[in-house]
Amino acid sequence: MHRTFHLRSAALALLLATLAGSLAAQSHRAAITVTGGRSVHDDLTPGLAAPTILESGWVTGLQAEAWLGSGRVGVRLNGLYARRPLEDEAAEYTVTSGDLDLLLRLLPTEVGRWFSPYLAAGGGLTRYAAADSVAPIADGAYGEDPVRVHGLAGIGADIGVGHRAGLRLEVADQIVFPSIGESPPTVGLPSTHNLVMTAGLQLRLGSIWGRGLRGRPRTV
Repeated sequence: MHRTFHLRSAALALLLATLAGSLAAQSHRAAITVTGGRSVHDDLTPGLAAPTILESGWVTGLQAEAWLGSGRVGVRLNGLYARRPLEDEAAEYTVTSGDLDLLLRLLPTEVGRWFSPYLAAGGGLTRYAAADSVAPIADGAYGEDPVRVHGLAGIGADIGVGHRAGLRLEVADQIVFPSIGESPPTVGLPSTHNLVMTAGLQLRLGSIWGRGLRGRPRTV
């Protein structure tokens, strides 16, 4: 009886401590996030006789961001890496991308705001490289070692689990522009899409409310 009571009391204390740490969950000035998830790809060469579709699968990445002013607007460096075969083929390719994004929080930064949705928009480069000395992707129609410009549009949410730790969930669409980048000039391929779904663990740094301040009163 007493043991059960003590266990319940300890669990309640842990929960309250977690919630207390979340009061300033979105007050950080900067963050580093390790991400992992899944990506799904369109046909890279639509219109050609044979499709070039990478299998869906795992993706991993790293993000570094800084929040400006009151914390509603931020800038982010976002990198992703995956290795996978084409559908119906054994040859594997690596997909490496990096982009610079603008982040916009949809809700004001306030004490008690443990859940903070945001929008992301930006652009960068994606490189499709043959692994293990296999033939270039799409037999060279997409370039020998193709690097492509892409845009990014996404929506996500940051979830506070402590003053210095957080979780991030995000779904983003990478719009790849095959006509921009290293490509044979005679190939006029249309834009394609990569759907990227990730979850991440954040290390949060600094405070938008000044050194030593963990929160501020709500504004009416």
